[in-house]
Amino acid sequence: MAEPNFKLIWKPEGASPREWAFNLGKPPWDLRVQTEKVTDWPWGVLQERFLNDSGIAMQAVLWVLRKRDEPKLALPSVIPDFDELEYEVLCPDCETWSSSDEDEHECAEADAEPADEDEAPKKSKKAAGAELGEA
Repeated sequence: MAEPNFKLIWKPEGASPREWAFNLGKPPWDLRVQTEKVTDWPWGVLQERFLNDSGIAMQAVLWVLRKRDEPKLALPSVIPDFDELEYEVLCPDCETWSSSDEDEHECAEADAEPADEDEAPKKSKKAAGAELGEA
């Protein structure tokens, strides 16, 4: 199993938060297959849409993850509020988790000019998130 590089955190109102960690580029089989069945999108498309805040993608991913513990859970009953879902990505450069609602971590200076021509700029969380599918 691939090392996790993505955490989905669901914080439903009035209930305890739940968290799932997995590798976004090499997701668990159930997540890949079941989301493809309910959306008719290949995993790469679903992944891109999820990271671009697609409600359908978010619903499908949350449904599959919750269904592991709630086998009778129906897809139409999974309607998360936008502020209930957060995600964190593992930066491949500094190996720290970065929240979906902030770009600040050790590598967040994506737009900074290199101090010298041989030094590459550091990546932002969004750039690191784009690389998750390649891991």
